[in-house]
Amino acid sequence: SDQVTTVSSTYMQEILLDQGFGLEPVLRYYQQKLYGIVNGLDYDVWNPEWDPFIPAHFTASAFSKRSQNKQHLCAELGLDGKRPLFVMVSRLSHQKGLDLVLDCVEDITKEGCFVLCGDGDADFCDAFTQKAHQDPHMVSHLGFNEKLSHRLYASADFYLMPSMYEPCGLAQLIAMRYGAVPIVRKTGGLKDTVRPFQESGGVGIVFDQYDATALRCAIETAFGLYRENKIAAFAKRAMGQNFSWEESAKNYLALYQKLLHQSDYQTPLRPITPSDALHIPLPENYDADILVGMPVNSGFVYTHWEVTPATLQVAHQYTKVDSSQSLTLQLFRATAKGAESVFETTVPAMGEADIFQYLPGQTLWAELGMFDSDGNWFRLMTSTRFTLPRDTICTGQDAANWQRAD
Repeated sequence: SDQVTTVSSTYMQEILLDQGFGLEPVLRYYQQKLYGIVNGLDYDVWNPEWDPFIPAHFTASAFSKRSQNKQHLCAELGLDGKRPLFVMVSRLSHQKGLDLVLDCVEDITKEGCFVLCGDGDADFCDAFTQKAHQDPHMVSHLGFNEKLSHRLYASADFYLMPSMYEPCGLAQLIAMRYGAVPIVRKTGGLKDTVRPFQESGGVGIVFDQYDATALRCAIETAFGLYRENKIAAFAKRAMGQNFSWEESAKNYLALYQKLLHQSDYQTPLRPITPSDALHIPLPENYDADILVGMPVNSGFVYTHWEVTPATLQVAHQYTKVDSSQSLTLQLFRATAKGAESVFETTVPAMGEADIFQYLPGQTLWAELGMFDSDGNWFRLMTSTRFTLPRDTICTGQDAANWQRAD
């Protein structure tokens, strides 16, 4: 493929680290092709100004009418409409943070009311049904109910979404569209779409750690905002955001147009071979710099590098490039004619990476350097050569693969 898109920028970063379901090394290898675009809402379907499922229509400029929805809903469900209303419309699964919510029901209902609508894992269905039977300030509605879900979004003071992971998420977008303040965990699309209320332009309550204590703190924050009559300002601000498909479509269209015109999203390998490299005079403390390249197994190469500020300063002066110029890490493969570059990526001054390179039996080595404005390759360091095993697994870090300089 020329490009791989994910449904949010933060999730794009997360799948490179620990949420790629085993594909992290492959995704890191092709990370120059990755791009994140948040999903959108159909604003004709999700619009509180004319939604046929809610009793009272409202807008950000006519926000006072919204409270009628809460009063109608609470009267029908037998809940106290004077309490802050927390809702959750969700698939009942561990991924959605239902285990945290289950631990925090009493923290919600001590001052507020809680309505859950959804279906999913039997254990969660049973547990929340039991909680609702025991707590007069909670209602659990099992099963999908389109009309109820619209009414819940239009009535809620706070919308819960403490997901373990969330590629994009639509519920928080709907909640904000309908003036409910979202309480979300800082992950994936939730991080990209819900700005913390403490920040300029903030609209929601955001917490970081995936545990019940963090969610309890967020709930206490919600109660504080409710007592101080501050949630209306955040709710109206949230309603003013644009998460329509029209906006997302513009981003997709721009991406496709750039691909058609050989955009910067593609990073083809440059025709550079080691013999073309120019050397940079190195400082006296060059022995502090490190580059290692070694096989991890038949399909992966482990690389680690550290470049001191002194070396970078000399390199920038010698190549006459701006100090913001990124370093480039390349892998070369030995060929009958000499060598060819098989991988290239920009890197910081220090780091490590597992690079997927399925060339079993081939001899490789890593080089670290930079390109100047004319495309000349200036080499700082090279690792010793190594061969990718055909069917064996290498363990440990072979000291012979550590090399200070070429």
